[in-house]
This record gives sequence, C-alpha cells and structure tokens, in this order.
Amino acid sequence: MNAEKAPPKVLAYSVETNDPEESTIQFATSNAAARRQGADEISTDFSGIVYCRRAHWADPYADQRFIPAKAGAWDSITERAKQIGYTSPRDALADLCRRMGQPVFAEF
Repeated sequence: MNAEKAPPKVLAYSVETNDPEESTIQFATSNAAARRQGADEISTDFSGIVYCRRAHWADPYADQRFIPAKAGAWDSITERAKQIGYTSPRDALADLCRRMGQPVFAEF
C-alpha cells in the first residue's frame, strides 16, 4: 500500500506589529511560515511580529492567494476597533465625534 499524504492545507493568517498600519494577511500552511512571510512583506524581522493569528474569514481566498478589495471590509470591524484600543466600534465612533467637536450620537 503506497498511500500518499495530502499536501498541508493553506490557511489565512493575520500578521501584525505594534503599528496598526503594518498588518497583512498571509496564506501559509503554518503559523511560523505565515509569520516569516509577513515579516518579509512588512520589512521587519521575525521577532518584530507581535501577532500572528488565524484569519478564518479570509480562508475562502486561499486558493486565489489574494483577497478581493470588498471582501471582509466590515467583517472584522469589532476586532479592528479592539486592536486600536477601543472596546467596540461604537466607542471608537464616539471618541472620534468628541475629538471632532460633533454630537456623539445624533437623534432622529
């Protein structure tokens, strides 16, 4: 019996540094591979990567190896708000309104 092993499945990973502008989605077969690829893309070293987490929402695009512009734009808004220090998107919006001198929430 000469059964061949299936190749490892390519999955999506979110690779980030402390700077929210420096983040990328990488498609790889392991966390370590994604971290390495992300470090190369962001132009930092392996230890400069703070987070390398699974990005399940991007898995459907693994075969394409890129994410269409409209895909996931609002899928992770709560996660993104938390990454920049807010507890929810609503808190982020309220803070922005305060900074701009606008009413926090308009009444209709």
